[in-house]
Amino acid sequence: MVNISRESVTIALLNEIEPLTEEYWAEVGTEGYDPKPDKSLYLRSSSNGSYAAYTLRSNGKLNGYLSYWVITHPHYLMNVAQMDLFFVQGQSRGFNALKMIKFSEKDLKESFAIDTIFLSTSIKKDISPLFKRLKYEDSDKMYMKRL
Repeated sequence: MVNISRESVTIALLNEIEPLTEEYWAEVGTEGYDPKPDKSLYLRSSSNGSYAAYTLRSNGKLNGYLSYWVITHPHYLMNVAQMDLFFVQGQSRGFNALKMIKFSEKDLKESFAIDTIFLSTSIKKDISPLFKRLKYEDSDKMYMKRL
């Protein structure tokens, strides 16, 4: 049985997510950057309401996660959610990924009074067709430069 829910970020959840993060990084990671998450930042942000984490579990086993930074936008004075991480293991992809986004949309609106959600995708594994299917619009293009 598949279950999607919002969970508080705890050390136990971060440890449970770690193996999935390694899979995620193998698929979309930027060469030369090793993931070193600031666990204390995630814990603080979850407890003060500025971070929302959603999980996809199958019979209790974690198969995916979707998380957002939740802020009041400094330019528009509206509540926004900016996607931080989104990963669903291969065997659970497809309709479950779509269901996770829809679940998070409803919860972000109801629990955080979010007006706008910003999603992003890696160029290595472009999932923008999924976003467009859910009526998301092209917004920005992001570039990076190592200094």
